Amino acid sequence: MAQIRLIHSQSQDGDLLINDIEDGTPRRPFDDYYKQDVYVTFNRKFFNGDGLVEVDETQPGFIDLVPSDDVLLSREDGVIAGLEAAGLITVVDVATGALAAPTIATADQDTSDATDATNDYRVEIAGTNLVSVSPDVSTVVLTAANSDTVTLTATAIDADPAGTFTATSIIIPATLHGFATDDSNNVTDVAVTANKRTATAAVAEI
Repeated sequence: MAQIRLIHSQSQDGDLLINDIEDGTPRRPFDDYYKQDVYVTFNRKFFNGDGLVEVDETQPGFIDLVPSDDVLLSREDGVIAGLEAAGLITVVDVATGALAAPTIATADQDTSDATDATNDYRVEIAGTNLVSVSPDVSTVVLTAANSDTVTLTATAIDADPAGTFTATSIIIPATLHGFATDDSNNVTDVAVTANKRTATAAVAEI
């Protein structure tokens, strides 16, 4: 299902209240319903693997909403519209399936004696849902034979002239991952994290 993401602009401190959204939460002990206030937090908050709330101070806070009638009305002429007009939030449409977990179909490293040195020992990953929805940024962790690791962001990979980062393909040149290009320390494993969800795979040499 498509969703609407509200992202805190961090132009002012504090969480932002969206108080014109009815979520139909039952109020106990009465069998009726009431408006559940919704907040766009200043920093990103999420549940970790242990079910505990963590705060990521490197990212602005955001909330994903199902486009119900109340949400659409708020976006058109309500609190959401007012906050967006004031520059306090950014509103992003999230396509159906965009927040699904990433998958890795293949992960290879070119260890052949390539005639084009810029391609030699590059790492190529093919999969799905590899790109995060803003403000999340995907990361790739490469592990080498000696257990050393390097973490690269999608932004860094895309910025490299020989790098590629799309929803279905990642290419990391050897000059970017920095491991040896003489078969002494080839890449053995990769982990791609998108939208705070991680996929892992062993790397095959080609």
